[in-house]
This record gives sequence, structure tokens and C-alpha cells, in this order.
Amino acid sequence: MGLFAVADDDFDDVGAVADVLSVEQAISTASSASNNSNTVAGEAKRDYEDAMDAARSRLSGLRDELTQLIAPDDDRWYAFGFEKPSNPETPEVPENVTGVPGTGGMLFVDFDDARRATHYRTKVFNVATSTLFMKRITHDSEITLQTLPVNTPLRIEITAINPTGESQPATLLITLT
Repeated sequence: MGLFAVADDDFDDVGAVADVLSVEQAISTASSASNNSNTVAGEAKRDYEDAMDAARSRLSGLRDELTQLIAPDDDRWYAFGFEKPSNPETPEVPENVTGVPGTGGMLFVDFDDARRATHYRTKVFNVATSTLFMKRITHDSEITLQTLPVNTPLRIEITAINPTGESQPATLLITLT
């Protein structure tokens, strides 16, 4: 029997039974479409991450090759999108930090790339107690945080990091519902 139990003695109307079966079919179709959508989204995310890894690998190879061809203080580093190795400064503070809540304590955090950053540190604090709830490192200027507490004010701090040091934090205050 489907989602709706229908006893024979409850109706004599064949149209009503057909309507119930039609609703069950619509719910089943919507559920299948939702599952397919989640699968497609997961595959797209995996493809994106694979492409980012490949790009990161190629750029690392380019940087390694350039260290053999041009001086550390040569301005041509900028033409290739790199900082000069002779310019050892800490990265800039990440800007335009935004958070998009998901379901079940999930938060997608996005921010602009910080100059001179090789990776980013994300810390999540409980605002009321200043307790550190979670910290993560990422190479990308976005991160999906999961298992966050709901109905609790949170402070998200993002810092940019490179071999020279760590930037001041950019802050996002948010409460997931």
C-alpha cells in the first residue's frame, strides 16, 4: 500500500482513489527528482574540486619553473599572477565574508581571495561563551561548515595565511535557525 491507506468501504468514488494514486505518484516523482538533484550537485562539486586540484598543481609547477628563470625581485612575477618571492609580507585580511545557511547546522561561507594568501583558517566561536567550537584549514576562499549548533549566535573568523604569517581576522556573526 502507498503513502495513503484507502479502505474499499471508505469510498465508492473511483475518481477519489485515482486522485490519491496521482498524488502518491507526484510525491514519488518529486522525491526521485530531489535525489537526482542531490546526486548531480555532488558530482558537480567533485568535478569542481578535481579541476581546482589540477589547476593548483599546474600553477605550482609554473611557479617552480619561474623560480629557475627569473629573479625573486623581478616584476614579471606579477604578470603571471604571483607575488614576488622577495616580498615576504603577511596576507591581506579576507574581505566580503558572507554566510549562507543550509539545513541541519550547515553553513556555506564565501569570501574574496586575499592577496599573498596560500590558505585560510576558519574558526567558529560561540558568541555567548567565546568557546571555540570548530576550526578548519582550506586552500580555497570558500568552506562548508557542518554540524554547527542551531539557535546559537556564532562568530566566524577567517584569516589568510602564508609562510610569512597570518592576517588579522575577518568576522561574520550569524545565528542558524
